Amino acid sequence: MIKIEKSKAIEIVLKIERVIDMWRRNRVTVLFLVAVIIFGVVLMDGRKNNAVGVSAENDTGRVLPAEQANLSDNVPAEASGESFDFAGMFANLAGGGGALSSFRQSGEAEHEGIVLKVPAEFDTIQKAIDMAMAGDVVEVAAGEYKENLVMKDGVSVVGERAETTILDGDKKGNVVTFKDLNDGETRLENFSIKNAQESLSGVLVENSSPIINRNIIFSNDYDIYIKGHSSPIVQRNVLEQSKVGVQIFNLDKVEDSNPSIADNLIYANKKGINLYNSKASIDHNTVSFNGSYDFEAGATFGIYLAKSGAVITNNIITDNGTCEICSGVYADENSKDVKLSFNDIWNNQNNFVCFGVCSMEDNNRSEDPLYENGLLFSFSLKAESTLFTAGSDGQKLGARI
Repeated sequence: MIKIEKSKAIEIVLKIERVIDMWRRNRVTVLFLVAVIIFGVVLMDGRKNNAVGVSAENDTGRVLPAEQANLSDNVPAEASGESFDFAGMFANLAGGGGALSSFRQSGEAEHEGIVLKVPAEFDTIQKAIDMAMAGDVVEVAAGEYKENLVMKDGVSVVGERAETTILDGDKKGNVVTFKDLNDGETRLENFSIKNAQESLSGVLVENSSPIINRNIIFSNDYDIYIKGHSSPIVQRNVLEQSKVGVQIFNLDKVEDSNPSIADNLIYANKKGINLYNSKASIDHNTVSFNGSYDFEAGATFGIYLAKSGAVITNNIITDNGTCEICSGVYADENSKDVKLSFNDIWNNQNNFVCFGVCSMEDNNRSEDPLYENGLLFSFSLKAESTLFTAGSDGQKLGARI
């Protein structure tokens, strides 16, 4: 008896499912192509038969064999020295507006996503991602996985719980990479993510717009690094104990890129949020005690903007900065369109420093948020805090996680 490992057997079954799924989605197209090919073969065969079997009369009325008659109209193209362009015919059929295009549009069905389980069905997360198609979800059970993941368009990867499902980059590269992905529904959710290679990232987002949700990301040079033409949604994460919580650097097509940084707890980093030649929407975050952790001397900030713009609303920004110019919010002379409203900015080395073009509305405040125990990084608000309904939306300021 031939023995097959469980993971290999599952992989074979999934491949069969994929073939069946592709057939289901494209069966009308395939049948149409088969019909066209059969028609072409029959047509060619008919022309050959005509060329062999047909006779013609000459001017004298005598019947001549087919090979002596002028039957150029009946001879197949290749026999007359011309080429019959099947490739062109198929290309024309497959192109926009043709019959095949209509068949394809009416015959294709949406892929119904499936769940791929790690480690029950795949021994690594990357193998499951590689096997998955857009719309599929890779579910990862609690455990520690030493992997460096490359995400795939439209494939979501979801851990069991952030506290117990751990991605360890083992100092070998970015821990998770989104690159050149167009599907805005690609998700990374419920992981602890740590130990990227020096100068690299827990999560790299390049020319992509994924959803990064409910993760704990720590012990990296950059917890999340966003670059290129990217508009990710970064929400409900804890970003801590790294050099930079969120780095947004040199976005391409700045006018078309707008990362959303919302409802994150960003604390105990050297810099909380760092923008260079970029822009972002920064809403409902708690950005606190950045600069207080064990880092070498240097400038530390809650939110730092260089040649950048941002809409900064409904945040709690406290206890950041350890140098003379260090600030809760800092904007350099090349920054513009920096707009602050409905924030609590309190007890930073400097609360707000702007050398560029900034606007700070009167609805911002500077008061003790009354954390349960901020020095122990417990950022729940005490019952007597005035910030529970102080937001522009009537909700509490800071991260709602």
